[in-house]
Amino acid sequence: MGIQRDDSGVTRDGQACYVTYWPNRVGHMEDISPVWENGVGEPSGPIDQVIAELLHLLDVSVWDPSDNPQDKPDGLHAGIGWIYAVALQAKHAGCTLASCSITTNDGNWYFEAYNPDTNIGYSAVHNTYYGT
Repeated sequence: MGIQRDDSGVTRDGQACYVTYWPNRVGHMEDISPVWENGVGEPSGPIDQVIAELLHLLDVSVWDPSDNPQDKPDGLHAGIGWIYAVALQAKHAGCTLASCSITTNDGNWYFEAYNPDTNIGYSAVHNTYYGT
């Protein structure tokens, strides 16, 4: 995405999306909890539940043009879409556990998925860059 400016004068310089497939991933991914946890839109646990929560977050973050421009989700909404798509691909590849986190309210998402039986893993990042 190129440079964009919203009605309040905030400039989004761009977005960066990365995904990595790990055919034999071991290490910190095995620490993903198999117990469902969902705090402040940061789901972790069975991948089906994480995907359902991401779909819910995507649905509730849809911006209506009649809304206040300050309320526009911007990079946050784009980030959810990217992470949701990666989560679907990870499930298709056989991942059974997933973890998702957001570090800021402007679209910096981090995702990991893992299959403890096969060591297949996915990791993804979506960053939004804002200027002045």
